[in-house]
Amino acid sequence: MTNYPNANNSPGYAYSPDPGTATYNNARTSGTFTIGADTTTTVVDANVKVGDIILFTANSAKGAALVTGNTDAAGVYIASVANGSFVVEHDDSVTAQGSTFNYVAFPSF
Repeated sequence: MTNYPNANNSPGYAYSPDPGTATYNNARTSGTFTIGADTTTTVVDANVKVGDIILFTANSAKGAALVTGNTDAAGVYIASVANGSFVVEHDDSVTAQGSTFNYVAFPSF
């Protein structure tokens, strides 16, 4: 894989085939979370900072059904980001409860 240039035509990042850490390709942190019985789930991660971009993906069939809308649940999204945590808003239905996700946090651009 080549290094893609940034605005001044220098490498945007250094590619490493074996990252070994969460800081790979500028990610600040990563982890997992599970949706509980409330309408929000607070994910505590000391490395998350205000303004970070949080991306998540389902790591279970139940979570995938929630993301794709193939349930009676209303969906799932990042409602807010603070220093040390972020809040995921979601349905509190039995369908949503127990859904698991992986996340990664990137510093804002």
